[in-house]
Amino acid sequence: MPVRQDPPQSILGCLARIFHKSFCGAGRKGPIRLFGMALAFALPFYIILFVYIPSNGLEDGLNDINNNNNNNKFMEGNNDIQLANVAVRDVKLSEREAEVEDMDRRGRVLMKGNEMQEYGGLKEKPAAAKVVTTLPFDNRTKAQHSTEIIGGITVVYMGCYKDATTKYRRALQGAFYTDINRMTIERCLQHCSLKSYPFAGLEFSSECYCAQAVTASKAREKDACNMTCSGNKDQICGGAPYISVYQISTPGQAIAGADHLVNQKEANTVRGYDFRACVPYVKKKGDSIFTGGILIEQSTMTIPSCLKACGDEQHPLAGMARGKECHCGHLTTDFDLQDKVDPEMCNAPCPGDEKSFCGADEFISIYQTSHQDERCLEMTLKPTGSMPLIAVASFPGSGNTWVRYLIERASGIYTGSYYDDGDLYNKGFKGEREHWLKGTTVAVKTHRFDEEHVATYDGVILIIRDPYKAILSEHNRKFGGHTGYASDRHYTQGTEWIDFVTGKSRTWTNTALNFLQYNKNVLVVHYEDLRSNLKPNLEKMLRFLKVKIDPNRVLCTISSPDGKYKRPAAKQKLSFDPFTDEMKEYVSLYIKAVSMALHITNQTKLPDTYNPHLKFL
Repeated sequence: MPVRQDPPQSILGCLARIFHKSFCGAGRKGPIRLFGMALAFALPFYIILFVYIPSNGLEDGLNDINNNNNNNKFMEGNNDIQLANVAVRDVKLSEREAEVEDMDRRGRVLMKGNEMQEYGGLKEKPAAAKVVTTLPFDNRTKAQHSTEIIGGITVVYMGCYKDATTKYRRALQGAFYTDINRMTIERCLQHCSLKSYPFAGLEFSSECYCAQAVTASKAREKDACNMTCSGNKDQICGGAPYISVYQISTPGQAIAGADHLVNQKEANTVRGYDFRACVPYVKKKGDSIFTGGILIEQSTMTIPSCLKACGDEQHPLAGMARGKECHCGHLTTDFDLQDKVDPEMCNAPCPGDEKSFCGADEFISIYQTSHQDERCLEMTLKPTGSMPLIAVASFPGSGNTWVRYLIERASGIYTGSYYDDGDLYNKGFKGEREHWLKGTTVAVKTHRFDEEHVATYDGVILIIRDPYKAILSEHNRKFGGHTGYASDRHYTQGTEWIDFVTGKSRTWTNTALNFLQYNKNVLVVHYEDLRSNLKPNLEKMLRFLKVKIDPNRVLCTISSPDGKYKRPAAKQKLSFDPFTDEMKEYVSLYIKAVSMALHITNQTKLPDTYNPHLKFL
């Protein structure tokens, strides 16, 4: 009787089959055989794999995780919030940063430079905590319950509290961010005020907390809050582990103050302005920043007045500088917004509205007006059979429709779709009704990832997005449409959300693995890279599509990069982290598998932000 011989399989093929609930080789020896093949360069992944997955195979292991998810109660209580337990990045600390190294032991992220990160929290049931209404002590030079205006916000200093070092019992249990270089009292107050929290607290020199109430029993001696703020050595930002607490008189009030300590993009998004960038003022005084543009001086200039003036002159962009200069024009090759600086460099108050900011002496704030740049409005379909079959492939929720919008505007050719979506057709995607095999469009949208379908294409632009963000986006689309949001109850009622994450995280993985396995002409584009550095990544896609690059169309596209297909700027306000620890465990495995596949196929690696506590290949 002949002995059955298993066909040879690539490591990437093994990965793809594992996440299709099958194995490389026969029976339970499959994962072991895969381990042996990949040991030379993928040992870290397989150590993780075998720690998490029991000996009866990957599928059973995942089922065990899923069963645990279904058996665990997702949340307890509507008002009990904890900070998410975030893994610590590997960062090299300078001498000045070393004093905050204790954050490692407290389960938070250390960051370099000017980075800031904000976290939500899992809903858990903490120990009973008393909400404080009166406090007995002073904070260094501040009198307890003294009223003052800081950064344009009226606050009452409440005192110095001892903070808990366990994640369920912190004094302020709402939003959180840290900035180890620039934290000040003003920054923290403005951050919490914009998010409508009535209490703000600073701790450990560089940490800012926001909450609806203070959950600590009493204030401590004034000397306990004795650490200077990382961004202002003349201010006190709590202690270790003591927190300086302020009550904000009117949370959500307009931000004022000439120092412009609030992130301008965030503030202006709240106010509804379409902010593009803060860039250096490169022209001599009296010349418009835009080639062929105009310059208007307004002694009582505001952001709306400049936007209206430029829009009335049919210019797509408006720039504000030196407080009273209003520049109107469009992007050109010598001014393309590629030299962006921190928005806070544009910090000159507008003479007609000192709560807003109109550039600076050496920097200019750029906004989009109501007038569209007309250089990239015309699109066309090509003759039947004249275009190669190129897929724009992704897991749903990864920005596929947005990428199609960018490609159409920059190339002048409509994209197609496997799905024939009438709603998108009515919104301007005229290639949507073309048969996907007709060869009249520059690229075709698809979410299918089976081998036969993947192999049909002559090439693939594979969009990969952080799975946590992509799954949330797809969940929002399912319950809120293309531009809406799912409500809290869609995360908390029954097991729908748990089942959604279980299935969609596998789909996210399969989509990437199969396109890398079954198509040999793949360009990987990471959604986050496209967002942060649009121009070079857009031009890279155009070269892959073999489309002649028209600089004017590219500039027109980056002038208005979002179109109509982005969700409103107001953030989804969940009061908890919807991803449980169990979910994060298996999503981490999937991220590692995709990272390994990208390494094998010599593609651009995943951004570290996808899962900071994992070391990628």
